Amino acid sequence: MSVKPAPMPMPSQPSVIDTHLLHADHCVQTGQLAPALALYRTAAATAESQGDFARALGIHARISRLDPDPSVRLRIGELLRHAGQNAQAADVFEGVMREEGRANRCAHALVAARAAYDVDPTPTRRWQLGELLAHQGHHAEAVEHLHACAAVELEQNRLRRFHMLARRIVGLAPQHVPTLRLMLDAFLRARDVHRAVAVIRSLRACAPEDPAVFEGVAEVFMAIGKAEAAAETLRLLAQRSRARADGVRATPPAVVPAIAEREDPRDPSTLREVTRVLDVADLMDVAPRSRRAPPIRAAV
Repeated sequence: MSVKPAPMPMPSQPSVIDTHLLHADHCVQTGQLAPALALYRTAAATAESQGDFARALGIHARISRLDPDPSVRLRIGELLRHAGQNAQAADVFEGVMREEGRANRCAHALVAARAAYDVDPTPTRRWQLGELLAHQGHHAEAVEHLHACAAVELEQNRLRRFHMLARRIVGLAPQHVPTLRLMLDAFLRARDVHRAVAVIRSLRACAPEDPAVFEGVAEVFMAIGKAEAAAETLRLLAQRSRARADGVRATPPAVVPAIAEREDPRDPSTLREVTRVLDVADLMDVAPRSRRAPPIRAAV
């Protein structure tokens, strides 16, 4: 019985990607960069459409050596992110951000900074993103990121960096209440009564109902040895908190003097003394007493 011979193996055919790469390499060798880039991009797109992201990454690396366009390196970062290599992706994005920033191409730098922070949200990358947002005029979003960084710096007691950030934020948004609260806390910790009073004035101007105004005034009074005034301020804060809970519109501190002039003297909760308590203008000339006052936190 005759046995049929096994069929001869067919020679392997190059894939479409291989064909494009071969032609692209030849174009590079002959100095035809434009056709080479077109062929490489077609090969990379084909690899991505087939789900072969590792090969697409290698092809984009070839493209990046020929084309300085930042979109090429951003795509490499995206492919690394898709492969789960977040640290490497963030490094690529950050590299693009720095190079584009040095070249004063801030729009491209901002895109890269967003990508770097999204894939690896470190405080440093958030600070960089906030600064680029501010440079591009996106002040509200910039303040949001910079404030988060400032809160971390204050929590870690890195005061020089905190004050640098706080000044930057106030320069962008002078009435940013969350940052003013942080500044008030920092100055009270440092027993810097003069600057604490200045922040209290800013808070009263933009958020007269903010409890931080009353708490700050109370702590300043404690720092300069006016315990009774501090207690009266806290009493007023509690009174206003109850009024808000009962649905009663509270009177902003800024308009208390006008009410005090026409108050009913039979009313036991007179506002005349409270008006004096809330007037922090006289604190400036007694601030030196704060050196002999007990620690603020222990006294409250």
